[in-house]
Amino acid sequence: GVQTCALPIYTTPSEYVNGVKRIVPGAQLRYPSWGRIRTRTTGADSSYHGLTLGIQRRLSQGLQFQGNYTYSRSTDTWSGGLQGNSDFVNAAGSAVDWWDIEFERGLSSYDVPHNFVFNAVYLLPFGQSLTGVKGALAKGWQVSGIATVSSGVPFHPRIGFDRAGDRQSDTDMQRPNWAPTRNAKNAITGRVDEWFDP
Repeated sequence: GVQTCALPIYTTPSEYVNGVKRIVPGAQLRYPSWGRIRTRTTGADSSYHGLTLGIQRRLSQGLQFQGNYTYSRSTDTWSGGLQGNSDFVNAAGSAVDWWDIEFERGLSSYDVPHNFVFNAVYLLPFGQSLTGVKGALAKGWQVSGIATVSSGVPFHPRIGFDRAGDRQSDTDMQRPNWAPTRNAKNAITGRVDEWFDP
């Protein structure tokens, strides 16, 4: 994958304050006369782990079916393409810290942990004893179907202001931090009118 970021080049780019990474306030640009320098790197990587279970019934007494369930987890440091041209609408647009790409590791934008697919074919039993034109019209009919059920992809909220303090113009691609005492387990309410607690 190709990763793009639009961070100014600081002498000391970031620090941790109370466990939260942030741009050092008042940090000087490494090359002040150049302003912002866009950087692209191909250093992203991904990891996928999955388990697939299946069941199958061969054609017997006019019925056959097959079902497959996959439980998986996909993580990476980058899921999308170039900024503004991402393969996934929910992909982040730029790195928080260009010097620490591993900081970007999280669920892939295409991570679907649960996926179930079922298909079946049933040969209709009527008309088996008919011959001639009636038999040609009535025999051999079947009913079939495919069902797919899966969980959704991760949700990545974005903010529209320069919270990182890095003076970049792409502020709509910055991500918020968890509020104190909040985390992924208690931030999702599951309500239709307010799926997550802002």
